[in-house]
Amino acid sequence: MNSLQVAIQSRFANADGTWNGLTVQNLYGDSEIQVGYNTGWLITCHYMLQVIIGIGFLLIIAVSPIFSGEYSGMDTLILTSQYGKSKCISAKVIAAFITAFCITAAFLILNIAAAVMSFGTEGLNASVAFSAVSYFDTLPFDMSCKTLLILQCLLAFTSVLSATAITLFISAVSKNTFIALALAAVIHIFPLILPVSELSPFYRYLLLFPIYQGQSTLLLSLGNISLFGSNLPYAVVAMPVTLTLILVCSMLSKKVFAKHQVV
Repeated sequence: MNSLQVAIQSRFANADGTWNGLTVQNLYGDSEIQVGYNTGWLITCHYMLQVIIGIGFLLIIAVSPIFSGEYSGMDTLILTSQYGKSKCISAKVIAAFITAFCITAAFLILNIAAAVMSFGTEGLNASVAFSAVSYFDTLPFDMSCKTLLILQCLLAFTSVLSATAITLFISAVSKNTFIALALAAVIHIFPLILPVSELSPFYRYLLLFPIYQGQSTLLLSLGNISLFGSNLPYAVVAMPVTLTLILVCSMLSKKVFAKHQVV
């Protein structure tokens, strides 16, 4: 009840508590708003955004030595063995993606389970736009907490898996673990410092970089697109982008490391 009161006051009241003259139509247009207790779920989603970026860096640290760490001598043993240039390299690539998937899945499952036990499931149907917190004010008005949670989980996987794919390739071309780690970290955060305006035609493509996928709010704020005859959130474009990165970086990593000249 307190959360609903704060939500109403922040949108429809002046500082002294009197009505500011705005109506639901003024604020939300023709969007259908479902009112309910969503503060707990929104706080959970906001917390998860902060941790997902940390998971990305954790995977960069874990994956960067996967090939670069072998150039110190173990590459001789690996590449001259019977399956060194085939199954061994494939096993490394698969292990990296399984690790990334499992760590992300464990984090999401534990946090969603804790939120369900704390807040229940009723608030999942409530609209994100009408809440006591302002973390997600830029999202479409008719988006529910359930939709936000599903898309955020999807983007958490695409972000971490994309970062893992890029780090794999950097590890394969770098013969020093520290260089691989530093280069992968720089590439990961580089999109954040690019001076691209929201009005730029490149802005929506910039948000498809792994670090922006993990910080999903901006990507979800772009609304919907027409895809295969359906009106879908623009954020789903991250899925084919991630699959392409996984395939391309995996193949290039295997090719680069396998062709390393063993002395």
